[in-house]
Amino acid sequence: MEKRLVFFIFVDAKYKDKKFYELHLYNLEKYINCFDCCTFHLSFKEFSDENMMFANEIIQRITKFAADKKLEFKFRKNTEFREADCFEEEVISRIKNETKEIVFFGHARGLSHDFNESDLMWITSMYYFNFEFISEVNRHFIDVTSRPQKLFYGFPLSDCDAFRGEKFNWFYPGTFYWIKCDSVKYFSDLYSFPLYDKHDRCFAEDFPGCSFPINFAATHMGEIVNERYLFGVNFKSAIDEYFMKIGSDEGFYKYYKEMCVHLGF
Repeated sequence: MEKRLVFFIFVDAKYKDKKFYELHLYNLEKYINCFDCCTFHLSFKEFSDENMMFANEIIQRITKFAADKKLEFKFRKNTEFREADCFEEEVISRIKNETKEIVFFGHARGLSHDFNESDLMWITSMYYFNFEFISEVNRHFIDVTSRPQKLFYGFPLSDCDAFRGEKFNWFYPGTFYWIKCDSVKYFSDLYSFPLYDKHDRCFAEDFPGCSFPINFAATHMGEIVNERYLFGVNFKSAIDEYFMKIGSDEGFYKYYKEMCVHLGF
């Protein structure tokens, strides 16, 4: 079964010198072999010459390190819903059609606001723990003899008490997660769980936890990350507490430090 990356990038040349573009491209290159095919949505507030030149630079970078993958690049006008539009077009359509693909949905978060170390560590952890242990994804979605009982796999996983959807009270903060597309509709019908369809700015982040209870969700080592740290500037406290639970940092800090040195953070 093919694994597809669906990735949303907001392109604005005025942010070109911010290292967040390099952060995402570095990690995408590192883990591109997790995928058979990739769909990139490049979204623009303005289709200016400067923005289009910058978009072509991004495409050339991706095409170079993903030369052996099936690649799609789609240009779109940015709206108030941002990555939710991409999620609707690429992921929801595959769920409705029960497409036999495992899709990973992500986006180039952090591009439009000020950098801080918490953002950097959060973003890096989402790449590392979703892709470094790809055998865990296979175990839940592929290496099973019957229809898998997990529909989603992502990091971090939080059982947030103040969740916006107020249904099942869990989500993947940051909106980086895998989806077993051909099974979502099946279990939605089987258990009469209506699929969440409120198309707003947070649609992609809210969809799993507003459609299914948390027992349909998987995450690295099965451990929930403490929600109270996730939305402040102290993500390190959350990740350190998580590592205490699992008894190891699984090589994350080594990877993080090497990446920071390489990118000049």
